[in-house]
Amino acid sequence: MLEGRREIRVVKKRPFSSNLAGRLIRFSTLRSLPAVEVDPEAFRKELAEKHGVWVPTFERMGDVPLERLDAIAGRLIRHASQLALAEGVGFGIGGFLTVVPDTSLLVIITLRLIQRLSLLYGLRVHDPD
Repeated sequence: MLEGRREIRVVKKRPFSSNLAGRLIRFSTLRSLPAVEVDPEAFRKELAEKHGVWVPTFERMGDVPLERLDAIAGRLIRHASQLALAEGVGFGIGGFLTVVPDTSLLVIITLRLIQRLSLLYGLRVHDPD
């Protein structure tokens, strides 16, 4: 008797605006991530020019003394902190209206710093390990 019956599912429809907003956020996040990515070769050249550390590949960063890497990391962190401070002051003037751009730029600064520090200590960003 129940074999021929179909199951009825109730589907809640979300408002168009929230569905559109979710799609826009996902699209913009996926499209903007490559723009945040640090180019390893450009960073390797920057290490050679600004900090006097030349290595043929990032796998050879283990040959550089740890104290030297820590000093460079400190400079990178200090530079990112100063940049975040300037960005926060600039967008802080706008008050609550500039919370979204302020937060997104702070995330970008942080992600780029994490990538640069991982490259500095010899960890490849795109390695599956």
